[in-house]
Amino acid sequence: MGTYKDQSSVKKKISRCVQPYWSNTQRTYGGFSDNQYYLPNYTELQGILSQNPVFSNVNLGEGFDCDDYSFVLKGSFSMYGKNIGLKASICLGIAWGLFNWRLEFHSCNWILLDDYSFWWVEPSNKNLHELKSCRGGLTLMLV
Repeated sequence: MGTYKDQSSVKKKISRCVQPYWSNTQRTYGGFSDNQYYLPNYTELQGILSQNPVFSNVNLGEGFDCDDYSFVLKGSFSMYGKNIGLKASICLGIAWGLFNWRLEFHSCNWILLDDYSFWWVEPSNKNLHELKSCRGGLTLMLV
């Protein structure tokens, strides 16, 4: 089982993690919508991800592209938390930036776990990527 953390603790940790990756050429924004977050442990994260579909066709153009996949994964985590009765949102958000597993600017998800490890989550295949997988250019992070 994970742990609950207040927004201030989560914001400080995430800010330290991603500060080197923020864009220095475009406007940036990081938004935190809740006062408290639930940080799952790694095993719990794997269980939640296993309940989500892998999207077989990720090249559908702007009609349903990377940001749409990110919102779908964020929504599914919210529904999971609601269905099991969590008292706070799971600390999984959405980010836009440059990542080493994609050539172009990309939207993906990110998560902060109860051990304060930070991961990028590719929503189309649910692969986890280390923090340093970001090449920079972050312009937006939401949770």
